[in-house]
Formats: sequence, structure tokens, C-alpha cells
Amino acid sequence: MTEKLAIGVDVGGTNTVTGLVDTEGKTHGERSFKTREYPYFEDYVERLVQDIESLRRIAPGTELAGIGIGVPNGNYFSGVAENPINIRWYERNRDGSQGAQILTIPFVETVKKHSPSLPVVIDNDANAAALGEVVAGCAQNVDSAVILTLGTGVGSGVVLNGKILTGCTGGAAELGH
Repeated sequence: MTEKLAIGVDVGGTNTVTGLVDTEGKTHGERSFKTREYPYFEDYVERLVQDIESLRRIAPGTELAGIGIGVPNGNYFSGVAENPINIRWYERNRDGSQGAQILTIPFVETVKKHSPSLPVVIDNDANAAALGEVVAGCAQNVDSAVILTLGTGVGSGVVLNGKILTGCTGGAAELGH
């Protein structure tokens, strides 16, 4: 049976980190770059896709199950990040100058354009961190946990009875900005 791996993406206000992980939570490779070096979302995604493709080449003979993206204000239900705090991406005008700030970031749709055969999901970065801690971290073997994230920003994720608490719009338990 072919081993299944996944790409995890942690989009932060300072750095973006991608990792190739297995079902046990073991990391098989990691890449990172400075988020703020890419003021245009389209350029940012091109760099992100380069790292994803680089990670895919690390483990020949394995199957890639999908891509999971954690980003501030990421919404699992809509596939977008709504005005992610501490991250500013802009449109590029036709003349190459900086246009308006993009407030609704279409992460899932944009990444799927580059990897159409893979499932792509997004969630609030703190929710993704909470789920990671319950599956493979310090909160293993518990049904409920509250995780606080401290980085360029502040966030929180809640796992209640083994499930991420999202609420009906995806913003439940967000105690950060």
C-alpha cells in the first residue's frame, strides 16, 4: 500500500512554513519563506506553489492526499481568509503599481488552480494548530482543549469533544485580534 502524505501550510504574518507530513504527524520535509516579501497575493501564491512542488519531489513513491492551509482569519466553510490581521496583500494595477488591498483572500480557489487534482482546505491558523496538538502534540488523548497561539499575532483554537469549534460562520472561539 502506498504511503499517504499531506502538505501542511502555516501562513504567518512574518513567515510561511510548509511541511510534508504523514498520518502519524512525522515531518518528511519543510520549507519556509518570509511572507512579507510578497506584497502581491499572486506572487505570494507562486512562491508557495514552488515550495509545495519542492516538497512533493522529496518522497517519490508516496501519494499526496491533499493540502491543508492555516491562515489568520481563514474560514473552513468559504475557503477564504477575511482581512487576515498582520498580513497585507495588494492587487497589482495594469501599470505594475500597487493597487487596493485585498481584504478577501481566495486561498482555496487560487491554490487549486495550481494543484487541481488535490483536495485543498483552509482553516483559521489557530484552529489548525489546535487540531495538530490534539492529533500529534501535547493535547493527545484528550477530548477537549484550548490552544493559544502567539506569533506576529494572537489567536486561539478550541477542540470540543474531539472536534474543532467553528460555529456557523467559522469564527467561533477566536480570542485573538
